[in-house]
Amino acid sequence: MNVAIVGEKGGGGKTTFATNLAGIRASRVGSGQVALLDTDRQGSSRFWNEERVSHGNGLAQIEVLGTYGEGYKRVMNDRKPRFTDSIADIPPGDSDEQRTALYMADRLIIPVQPGAADIWTLSLLDVRVAEAMEARPELEAWIVLNRVSTHPGNRDRADALEAIRQTCKTIQVADAQVSDRVSMRRAFNEGLTVEEYRPADKRGISEVLDVYELAFGEESRNGNQA
Repeated sequence: MNVAIVGEKGGGGKTTFATNLAGIRASRVGSGQVALLDTDRQGSSRFWNEERVSHGNGLAQIEVLGTYGEGYKRVMNDRKPRFTDSIADIPPGDSDEQRTALYMADRLIIPVQPGAADIWTLSLLDVRVAEAMEARPELEAWIVLNRVSTHPGNRDRADALEAIRQTCKTIQVADAQVSDRVSMRRAFNEGLTVEEYRPADKRGISEVLDVYELAFGEESRNGNQA
């Protein structure tokens, strides 16, 4: 399965999603089977993986490839891939890497914060996804609200969902969402997934596993949650 994490704006959570999905997938299928394709020249996914490697063999290891432009396209065109799955961290905006993802990835996951600035840009991506789906009707594209307030009286989520439904004609809005959680930030800083981070954040784990199921289309809750 080839999954790409895309978005129009920076800071929406693409790298956090990509690293969590890669780490969780590797814990399911084994070390060396999953590639995390860092197509953003900032290299945040690679920095995360350097921290991960420092933990030693206790964690499922991931192959991280810094690959840009035509390099990303060549990796996706490889007829004998070394990996069972790839997760691509795509830079924001209408980049060469985003265009490759639209026409070559199996699924697109689009993290969006529940704010007007993030939602306004979705109309641009929605048009591109619609164009890609004309050639590739099997492509799946999902918006996942990220950093949602945990305060019960906060209406940002409801307002965002309504605005997205008015903005997007093609991209689907997932039931899955990820709340604004300290465990997500701390796990990233340590090269971990939220599933691996201790003390365990059970709600955070559950939310990220919902995104994992969306990306890989399988039940995953019998994994490493000890």
